[in-house]
Amino acid sequence: MELIQELRAPYIAAADEDLTNGVLIRTTDGYEVDVDINEVCIVVSRFPPGQFFDVLAELVDRLRASVTPTDRPRI
Repeated sequence: MELIQELRAPYIAAADEDLTNGVLIRTTDGYEVDVDINEVCIVVSRFPPGQFFDVLAELVDRLRASVTPTDRPRI
């Protein structure tokens, strides 16, 4: 969870101190997305266009995670 706070600090627009009640991420291109985070997964219910994919890709890379869209094969 500390890694998530460190990596995303510039993009976190709203969040509880421990990130457990969701995080509002705002990218510099003006898009916002709500993200649910816990110790085992990060859940994004919609993927806005633009810079959010860069933010998500960096987070996934640093966490050595994978992305599993519910309607497609794993990325």
